[in-house]
Amino acid sequence: MSFTLNFRNILDLYGFQAGDIFDNSPKTLEKNANIFIDALDTNGNGVIDRSEYEHMLNLAGLGKYISDNIFDGGDSNPSYDTDSDGSLSNKELVNMFKNFDDGDNIFDFSESLEFFNQVSNSNIDTSTSFNQYKNILSLARGSVKGCDTDSSTKGKTTIDELGDYFKLLGIKDDNATAEKAAKLFDKNEDGEISLEEYLETYLSWDTDGNGYIDCKAGEASDYMNILPDIYRVPTNEIEQMAQNFIRAIDRYDNMQVEKEEYKDFITKYYGLSESMAEAFIDLYAGSDGSISFNELVSVYSSFDADGSGDLNYEEMIEFQNSLTDIKIDSELISETQYAGLYQMAASVIRSIDDNIDGEITVEEYRAALNAMYSSGDVPLHAAENFIRMLDMDKNGTVNILEAINKYAEMDADSNGYITADENADFQAKLKDSTLYDTVNDEIIDKADRDKNSKISLSEFKAFLKENKMSELIADEAFKLFDRNADGELSRLELMEAFSRYDNSVENLAFIEKLEGSGYVLYEGDGDNELDPDERLKFYEDLAG
Repeated sequence: MSFTLNFRNILDLYGFQAGDIFDNSPKTLEKNANIFIDALDTNGNGVIDRSEYEHMLNLAGLGKYISDNIFDGGDSNPSYDTDSDGSLSNKELVNMFKNFDDGDNIFDFSESLEFFNQVSNSNIDTSTSFNQYKNILSLARGSVKGCDTDSSTKGKTTIDELGDYFKLLGIKDDNATAEKAAKLFDKNEDGEISLEEYLETYLSWDTDGNGYIDCKAGEASDYMNILPDIYRVPTNEIEQMAQNFIRAIDRYDNMQVEKEEYKDFITKYYGLSESMAEAFIDLYAGSDGSISFNELVSVYSSFDADGSGDLNYEEMIEFQNSLTDIKIDSELISETQYAGLYQMAASVIRSIDDNIDGEITVEEYRAALNAMYSSGDVPLHAAENFIRMLDMDKNGTVNILEAINKYAEMDADSNGYITADENADFQAKLKDSTLYDTVNDEIIDKADRDKNSKISLSEFKAFLKENKMSELIADEAFKLFDRNADGELSRLELMEAFSRYDNSVENLAFIEKLEGSGYVLYEGDGDNELDPDERLKFYEDLAG
């Protein structure tokens, strides 16, 4: 069974249902008085004592002063306790209601609002519908309950309590916003906001009278205008995106994006490289080195090619591509495919990236292998192989975008998932230790005197001297092959160097585009070994 909830009796004004909830018929003044007494008369003496009335007001979230106005009288009304016995009888209640009745002996809602305005010093428009009032009363009560943390001002909101509420939202401005908000609600300027003041203010904002505050439609605009930009109702999806982003990462509570905040956020939650955060700040930050809400909206809007107020997949990829040399081709990788490949790549990056910088190094991958192969039979070569196959910019590390591009090559049916068959060639290369062993046999085992798996310049010179070759070619080797310029040739760098002469370099297209010229290769047989001719060419190049 369903029924329409309409105003039935005076207690509905306070948000309490009383009497027969299925009886929506108009109630006489006498019936109102009876329902009122039945609901409030907890001691059963047939009248409403002052304490009982105050108890009801407390439950309703209203102030004791309303009972004072009723029992003692106020500036705008007489005392309705005509015999001054501290209670209201049925007769006294009926006489009180008659003061607001238009003579039909029915207490309708507009008359109840007149009553409420007089005894509560409110100024609610008596043409307000009960449905609007009921919904706004619920909203007002929620505001009182949500903000009222100080037992000394129970039922009212102080500026400090408003400040605490705004702090929970993230607005930590030493109560500056709270003071502005208080001025909007505090009608009597006593420094506190009562339920009646919330109620009256919200009703004034609900201009279409539907019982809801629609900020997007311009309602409560004076409230929106006092809030910081990132807490106002967004006008489009780009503003919403900017708000959500800043709120999510603003650990410094300055409502802006700082470099370190951005770094932590994109590496921890998205698995992206922290170098993208560097680029983000370098490209888009203001003179203070941080990005405000308006600046972020401007950045996002600059990629909104179709002017829709939202960034579609292609536009989001363009923004992402602006932060890195490793690009995603949105024409080749669909949104659905990207989502699947991203999840797979993110899982790999997060599980291996120990220092959470968004880049996997050989050492991190090898540590993961050691954890996987507890028996000690660790395929050490897989670490270098993994980096070589995915490292598009040849910087010795792998990030999530490089992984996505590699997985996209493997994803033959472009569905965003890598099947066992699609993964077979990758796994075969990962397991192939030939190039790893070649580097060990040719140089590492012979030249690495301190056994750190790297060759220093002095070690390489000593190795060359022992093999009756000029020490001078060591300098040329480091210039050509020491890509991270750390003064040592790692096994990975040497594998990359050997692959040039063997003609087995991975990811040529990207590195050639990045360097603006062909990546020098030789007519090797691509078997991951250096035969005599390939080895000879290697040393001839170094000798100039």
